[in-house]
Amino acid sequence: MNSDLLYISLDAPPALEEILADWLMEFDPNQRFSSYTVNDHNGDHTKFSLKEQVTGRQKQVRFELYLEKDRYRQFLDKFKANFKGSGIQFRVMSALGQDVL
Repeated sequence: MNSDLLYISLDAPPALEEILADWLMEFDPNQRFSSYTVNDHNGDHTKFSLKEQVTGRQKQVRFELYLEKDRYRQFLDKFKANFKGSGIQFRVMSALGQDVL
């Protein structure tokens, strides 16, 4: 296992799903990532549609990937330059490891 990894989670509006997937593939064609639909439950409904306000949730697409710590600054700089103002939420955590059985 490699402890020099970061776990990165990105929650994007569905309209950005293909754009973000393409960007991740261009950033590193060998980078593996996952994506799936999630519901964002948020007290701030100002950006929710009327239907979302009624249900209290907003659909988002979550992307998850692992990245070596020494590549994070490059990733973050490019990510911010390309998606500033997009509303994408991101989280970064240290990963204890990642492997395939």
